[in-house]
Amino acid sequence: MAGTLAPKILIWDIENTPIIGTTWKLYDTNIIDVLQEPYMLCFAYRWYHSDDEVQVVAQTDFKRAYKRSRTDDYFVVKAAWNLFDEADIIVAHNGINFDTKKMNARFAFHGLTKPSPFREVDTLRVARKNFKFTSNKLDDLGTLLGLGQKAPSTYALWKGCMAGEADAWQKMTEYNAQDTVLLEAVYEYFKTHGWIDNHPNVNIISGNADDCPVCGANHVHLQKRGWKYTNTTKRQQYWCRACGSDSKSRTAEKGPHTWLT
Repeated sequence: MAGTLAPKILIWDIENTPIIGTTWKLYDTNIIDVLQEPYMLCFAYRWYHSDDEVQVVAQTDFKRAYKRSRTDDYFVVKAAWNLFDEADIIVAHNGINFDTKKMNARFAFHGLTKPSPFREVDTLRVARKNFKFTSNKLDDLGTLLGLGQKAPSTYALWKGCMAGEADAWQKMTEYNAQDTVLLEAVYEYFKTHGWIDNHPNVNIISGNADDCPVCGANHVHLQKRGWKYTNTTKRQQYWCRACGSDSKSRTAEKGPHTWLT
C-alpha cells in the first residue's frame, strides 16, 4: 500500500460462554436466575495483509489466573482492549451487533475505559445489504463462495472448556482460528468484488488523497467510469483495478444552470 501510514485493519472473532441460569421448563421459557454471566473463553485475530499467522488469545494462556478461577477472563479482555486501541478498522461477522458489544460489556465489567476510536466493517451487514442468500451465516457464505468452511463443533466443546478439559481447549482454539481465517477470506472477497460500498476511507489514515479509498492502491489503478449525478452536481466515478471497488471524486462539479427541485 502506498503511503507512510497504512491503516491497521484487525480481523477478529470471539468465543464466549453462554448464560448459565435456572428455569422451570425445558423450552419456551424465561431464566429465573442468572447463575453465571457470559465471559470470554478466547478470541482470534490477524492484522489484515500482515505476514503473521492467526493468533488466538485464550484464558489458558494466563496460567496463574486460570488456575485461580476458570471464569476470570480479565487478561483475555485486556489483550483485546490493547488491539482495539491500536486498530484503525476492525472486521468481524455480526461484529456490530454481537462481537464488539460483547467485548465492550467485558471492558466495562473489568473497569476498562473505551478504546481509541475505530471504524467497523461487518461482513454480515454487507451480505444482508447486497444479497438474498439462503443463509448469511459465515459458514454458509464460505461454502457458497468457495472460500472454505468453519471447523466442526458442538456445545460439548464449550462445555469442555468451561470444565477445564485440555482437549476441548485445543479444539476450541483451532475452531476460533479457522473462523478468523474464513472471515478474512469473506471480507477479502466482498472487498475485491466491490460489494463494500461504505468501506472506511483508508486515505484519511494514509494521507494519500489520490489513491483508492478502499484498498489504498496507487492512483494509476483508478479507471474513470462515468459520472455520479445529483440534482445539483456531478462527480467523476472511478473503478479500482486492484480491488474492484467503486469510488468518486472528492470535489463536485456544478452544472451550467441548476434548478433546485
